[in-house]
Amino acid sequence: MTYTELTTIITESAQLSTDRPVLRSYESELEALLTTPKPLKAITGIRRSGKSYLLKKMYRKLIDILNIPQANIFFINFENDRLVKHRSLVGLRNLFEMFITHTDNQKPIYLFLDEIQNVHQWESFVRTIYDSTDYNIFITGSNSRLLSSEFSTSLGGRILEFNILPFSFKEFLQWNKINIPKDIFELSENKAAIQSHLNQYLKFGGLVEGFDLAPAQKVSYQETLLEKIIINDIINRFELKYPDVLKIVCQFLQTNTGNITSIRNIVNWIRSLGEEKNVDYKTVQTYIDYLEKTYLISRIKKFSFKTKEIFSTQNKYYFVDNLFCNKSDVEDQIENVVFDHLLRKNSKDIYYGRDERGQEIDFVIPSQNQAFQVCYLLNDTNINRETKTLNIFDGDSSLIYMYDQRLVKNDLGNIKLIGLDQFLLEI
Repeated sequence: MTYTELTTIITESAQLSTDRPVLRSYESELEALLTTPKPLKAITGIRRSGKSYLLKKMYRKLIDILNIPQANIFFINFENDRLVKHRSLVGLRNLFEMFITHTDNQKPIYLFLDEIQNVHQWESFVRTIYDSTDYNIFITGSNSRLLSSEFSTSLGGRILEFNILPFSFKEFLQWNKINIPKDIFELSENKAAIQSHLNQYLKFGGLVEGFDLAPAQKVSYQETLLEKIIINDIINRFELKYPDVLKIVCQFLQTNTGNITSIRNIVNWIRSLGEEKNVDYKTVQTYIDYLEKTYLISRIKKFSFKTKEIFSTQNKYYFVDNLFCNKSDVEDQIENVVFDHLLRKNSKDIYYGRDERGQEIDFVIPSQNQAFQVCYLLNDTNINRETKTLNIFDGDSSLIYMYDQRLVKNDLGNIKLIGLDQFLLEI
């Protein structure tokens, strides 16, 4: 490869495809690190969640505001088909050696390595550059193996990880040029427009590439993206023995989003279909682990109010974006959106609650003493049932609803009633 060809790849890698002014929640913190060479910055998350978009915006800031020469920014997207023969330690090293001979040594040097997990033995290259230079390194990847325990240990914790989720509802409104309400009064004034966009967001989620597609195209986009994640990021990478079982497991989770289930339940369901009757529990558990490693799903465990303990026999599973759970009913879709919003605020401490009588609370955050119940339609008939389980929790309790059709305004004590739009917009 010539230097001219390399600059073409760099230019293509850094090209912004949109000029819509959406300020992502991660931007300011990442941009503040542009002048801080250490530690290593790792941007992780599902495919198409916006990792590259953030890198590209930082690239423009380096050039337009910080006056860094383009020749000093090694921006490579390793999904570029022209790099197939260079996705190795030697190939990457050769590209970098060509790049470094054309840099301005009086200016800082940056490495933006996008989807770096596609390069075999990339860890050795990054570790060498990190330990021997003061270059500012940003890496992105769509698989949690990106930060393997061995790699993290060798850098002694000198890694800052940013897990990027698809667009929040607020970011989705910004993209669609809808003014974000500042308070409950503005929300009421713009209720119809916001509700319409909320319905779209519930069904098709926050992955930018799908925003401008027609509904039928959105479904096709979801199927194509899911197939790419399953085949490229799991089946090919881990050389699965039962690839069809992985797809069936994913289908089960898509139609049972947010439902309490166990590995035994999933295995029995697979066997009832007559598919791979010999598949065992360990295989299904491993395949679910792989789905988690690609950031496609999250698993939450049970929190016991009585013992204050965490149990993992039966779990609930949620998707990183509602695009992937549109086979579930609307209440499950609402629950998935609420989970993803909580995940943006607290990624380590979300559980579902259940007492010894089997009463369930959708979400519990013990560290913040918070509990959340979710429902689609709130009315005089179901409000006591929906709030009953929250009464077993002694902390801050909230019932999040899509529509409120009550005629009688009930006295619910300390339980807060919050509309889904108000909750997602944090008004």
